[in-house]
Amino acid sequence: MLLPLAVEILRDTAPNQAVGGWYDDDLLYAVVTRGPQAWAEAPDLARNLKETAAMLSDLSRYVKQEVDDFLASLPEGI
Repeated sequence: MLLPLAVEILRDTAPNQAVGGWYDDDLLYAVVTRGPQAWAEAPDLARNLKETAAMLSDLSRYVKQEVDDFLASLPEGI
């Protein structure tokens, strides 16, 4: 499964966003648009992605909406 690797890449690159002021959000979009079942099967990954998303501030409008939808779909406590 590639999802763990994708979340790891996002987590590793997110802190650099503040330096560059821009984030390439193609990978982020691909990850946050996975269905709820993917996250139900991997709650630790969902938690890591939630923490990573909190680090990002300069997202395009369409990806920001997808990130917000992802966050809203997470069960309480993740």
